[in-house]
Amino acid sequence: MKKVTIALVLLLLLITMGCKKDTAKEREDASNDQMKQEEKSKENQDGLKHTYPFTGLQTTKSIDTRPVGVMINNHAKARPQSGLAQADITFEILAEGNITRFLSIFQSEQPKVVGPVRSAREYYFELAKGYHALYIYHGAAKFVDQMIKDRSIEHLNGAIYDNDKVLFKRESFRKAPHNSYLQYEAVEDTAEKLGYTMKDDLKPLPFLNEEESEHISW
Repeated sequence: MKKVTIALVLLLLLITMGCKKDTAKEREDASNDQMKQEEKSKENQDGLKHTYPFTGLQTTKSIDTRPVGVMINNHAKARPQSGLAQADITFEILAEGNITRFLSIFQSEQPKVVGPVRSAREYYFELAKGYHALYIYHGAAKFVDQMIKDRSIEHLNGAIYDNDKVLFKRESFRKAPHNSYLQYEAVEDTAEKLGYTMKDDLKPLPFLNEEESEHISW
């Protein structure tokens, strides 16, 4: 009986020692993983030398892309829209009656398609000008088009490129005027052909850090 008891005690000791070794190894591995993650994070932070001007997000890439402001339809028949999620800033403003439209400013991301695109309004293009954005819309009243020209607003008017399938495309799954979509990849080439520069050196907007934002009551 004593031999059996001693054997059980020795077995328990061996199991306990093995568990302790496994636990110690797991802690060591976890500590090493954490150190590696911290070192990698520090390396990434050291490489993030550039800041996107409208989001405050940092990147290793040089930033010299001019922003683009697009008039996006917000009529019930135009939803869901395309490209909104890639905008750095989106303003929603009344356009007529109780219907709003969006002015979306794109800079850090360039979606493949944006739209549906609608007509211009004075307060929208003045807002776009304030961000030095190329203003893109589809059609406008004659007096609004004249204002855009008189105020030297650099722009692309979808009415001129209507359904050319390069800069603008009419989609069949919606009815006009809710079916005009900007093909974003063609913006730069089209703008440069008109003599507009698509390079810009923008200073980032002032952003609060985490410590400063904690003291603000929303």
